[in-house]
Amino acid sequence: MSDPDVQPDAPPDTGDDLRAAVFAGRGQSTQPPRPCKHCDQAPSDLSAAATPLEVDLRALQTAASSAHTFIGAYRELLSKHQQAVRALIRARRHNEELHAQARPPWDMARAFVDFAQHRYDVSQERVRQVEQQEADTRQANEQLRDELKELAALKLRYSILEETSADSFARLLQYTVSVERCPFSERGPPRVVWSSLFRPTKVGRSYSAWRSVPRACKVTRDKPLPVAKAPRPPHPLTQDLLNVCDERNRLHQELKELQPRLDTAESSRDTVLQDLFQLQQKHADLRKSHTDLERYYSQWKARAEDLDRENRQLRRDLDHARRPRDRSALGQENYQLRRDLDRARRRLDDSALSQENRRRRRDLDQAHKQIAGSAAAVDLQAARLEIHVRGEKIAELERLLAKANERRAQLHRVHERTVDKLDSANRTVQGLRLDLDSLRGGRYTDRLQASQRQVQQLTQELDSLRGDSGHARLQAAEHKVEDLTRELNSVRRQHAKAEDSLQGAQEACRGLNAERDRLIKDRDDAVQSLKRVQSRLSHHEAEIAQVGQIRQERDEFQQERDRLRQERDKMATRVTELTAQLDQSSQDRDAAISKHS
Repeated sequence: MSDPDVQPDAPPDTGDDLRAAVFAGRGQSTQPPRPCKHCDQAPSDLSAAATPLEVDLRALQTAASSAHTFIGAYRELLSKHQQAVRALIRARRHNEELHAQARPPWDMARAFVDFAQHRYDVSQERVRQVEQQEADTRQANEQLRDELKELAALKLRYSILEETSADSFARLLQYTVSVERCPFSERGPPRVVWSSLFRPTKVGRSYSAWRSVPRACKVTRDKPLPVAKAPRPPHPLTQDLLNVCDERNRLHQELKELQPRLDTAESSRDTVLQDLFQLQQKHADLRKSHTDLERYYSQWKARAEDLDRENRQLRRDLDHARRPRDRSALGQENYQLRRDLDRARRRLDDSALSQENRRRRRDLDQAHKQIAGSAAAVDLQAARLEIHVRGEKIAELERLLAKANERRAQLHRVHERTVDKLDSANRTVQGLRLDLDSLRGGRYTDRLQASQRQVQQLTQELDSLRGDSGHARLQAAEHKVEDLTRELNSVRRQHAKAEDSLQGAQEACRGLNAERDRLIKDRDDAVQSLKRVQSRLSHHEAEIAQVGQIRQERDEFQQERDRLRQERDKMATRVTELTAQLDQSSQDRDAAISKHS
């Protein structure tokens, strides 16, 4: 068993040293202490040898200091955390405030973006419409170019046909005249005319008929020839053919004269179409301006209604300010104060005034002057004048509103007239287009070609009219010539009608140009009126701002009126005090007089 007082890890001699130290400390050991094993010297003091071992507390101090440092760091960290939380809360609040401040501009910007998007969509739609119109116009121009090319080709073919027909007709006429002037027995065989005027079948038949004539006269070859007959007068058919030729030349000349007019009509039509497109664009601009004017008018009307409500509110405030003045105790109080002042003045005038009484009288006079010359009456007059001025301004605004309504109705009427005129211009242009199409159709050219074909047929049938048996055919040819003459007369009349219609179209074009100028002038007048309305609108906005300033001045006037009422109450209190002092002084004076008496 080990000793409980000895440490288990201590050396064997350590227990003896400890036991001896304990006994020495208690005073129960007489043996000298052993020398120190470190210095091999005996202790010089027995009390020092009997002192117990000291406990090392540096580890505890270190632990305590470290714990204190840890607690301080924890508290500092906690305070920083709380500061960070407070900063986070402040940042959140500031963020919310920033969001609240940014919300109205964001809403305004969003509304502006929506408005800009709407305007962009409208502009895109208009651009698409303009592109569609441009494509249609280009297609129409291509069609017109193709028609012009076809017209040029037809003109070339017609000129060639005219030249060939004129040459053939001249040869036919020459041949007919030569046939009419010489007798049948002296006629020679045709050489060039037959081959150039008639087809091979006709040429063969005529030549065979000419070869049969000498065979028929062979039996009378030996007989003496009769005396040559005198040349016969020209046949009436020859004169008719000459008239037909002259008529054809005249029609050809008229067609040449009408061609520049047709070109002029086409150019006028293009100009009218271009002017119509410009008028449509101007009409769209006027419609847009009309829409903007209606929007400005609605805004201005709303502002005028606000001004009217403000005027009614001012009138109610004026009535409210007048009623307390008339029905409240202000007049009675003033009357009572005047009576008290008069009574006090009479009392002071009846007795001998002392210095104090004179001083108090001066105070009363000053108070009376302040009451009489207070700013209440002046402010009331100023309020009446201001309300009168506001009423005049409101009446002027009402007159301007009536003028704006009248101008709006006038612009609406101008717009309706412009639309009607544009419709009539469209109808006129369509009629001109139909007339040009009818002129371009070549009805008269077809009829002339038909007449020329009939003339050629008549010339081809002349070879069958040389014998005695051709009387019936000659009559038929005369009937055909009469029919042809009637046809030419009808063509002439239709040509005259076409010329009249062309002149009417030119007159309509001139009327359209005049109408376009007048519409442009109306548009300029409408733009000027819109500018004037916008300037008046800016003036009205300035008037509205002035009304807002007047409202602010009214609020200041109400504050000044309240302040004057407070000063009046204070002055009435002071007058009451002065009256009480005067009464007291009067009583003192009466008492002094009674004592002296």
